[in-house]
Amino acid sequence: MAGFAGVVPFFIDNYYVILISRIVFGVGVGFFNSLAITVIDLLYSGSTKTKLLGIRTSMEQLGYALASLMIGALLLLGWRFGFLIYVWAIPISFIFWKYVPEVQSKTDKNNLKKNNSSNESHGKKQIGFVFLALFLMLVTLCDTGTNVELPKLLVEQKIGTGTISGIIIAMKTTMAMIVGIFFGKIYNLLHWWVVPSGIVAFLIGSLAIPQGHLWLACLGGVISGIGSPLIGTYAFKTISETAPSGKENAINTMVLIGFNAGSFVAPIALTTGGNLFGGTVKSDFYFMASIFAILLVIVISQKIISRNQTHNKSI
Repeated sequence: MAGFAGVVPFFIDNYYVILISRIVFGVGVGFFNSLAITVIDLLYSGSTKTKLLGIRTSMEQLGYALASLMIGALLLLGWRFGFLIYVWAIPISFIFWKYVPEVQSKTDKNNLKKNNSSNESHGKKQIGFVFLALFLMLVTLCDTGTNVELPKLLVEQKIGTGTISGIIIAMKTTMAMIVGIFFGKIYNLLHWWVVPSGIVAFLIGSLAIPQGHLWLACLGGVISGIGSPLIGTYAFKTISETAPSGKENAINTMVLIGFNAGSFVAPIALTTGGNLFGGTVKSDFYFMASIFAILLVIVISQKIISRNQTHNKSI
């Protein structure tokens, strides 16, 4: 669906046909997007699963980078040619069909372990997953905002051009790929602290980028690239380990909706929030930094409360 609907605008320039094709394309993406995570959860376990979830995040970043380069080259031939990028979906679907085994449900042992929890526990988990989706929506909002606002900031401060901002964003993406590949090792070292570490990376980046120096903008961009793979991969790892049996894909879908919603509302949210800090492009970054500061306080406070409750129960 994604492959065939994606290339329709190359052949047809009717607005309504293109609009329908984009809707069909979105449905196709929706079918497989969350399953890419769920398949790893169902086929692997332990450190191997953690490693592969990190690699999945890394490959996502690599896909964005390669697709952007290819689309840029295709657009030189005309606006229609950019849509040919979606032809890649067809050989990818064949490779998936040929090499990925049929996914089986988790073993009865794992199902029993997950289903032994009380209805109250399930209710709390569901609320927790909703808050996780909202949390990731805010993270994605700011991550997307960095990519959108960086070119305008460099031009406004007269320290760079759109081309330089593209290089900084490419460096940010490269850092995200590297962190994703080594997520398994990073997680073994930091465990739960990968989430606060990711938030701190975003916070430092949001504060460094708007300081009016190109080298700080570059450094801030690279540091920001650390945040997304740490937070996102840990989130999906947590879902795979705590989601009720049979609900993994639905919860992954809900969380991915949070990601997409963050990207969707980023321009509106940044314009509104940036006005609170002065209404300039620079103020948008301070608005993002304030979001990360609040998220950091919330995450650490939740950890302290959870630890105290566990300690009290043991007593």
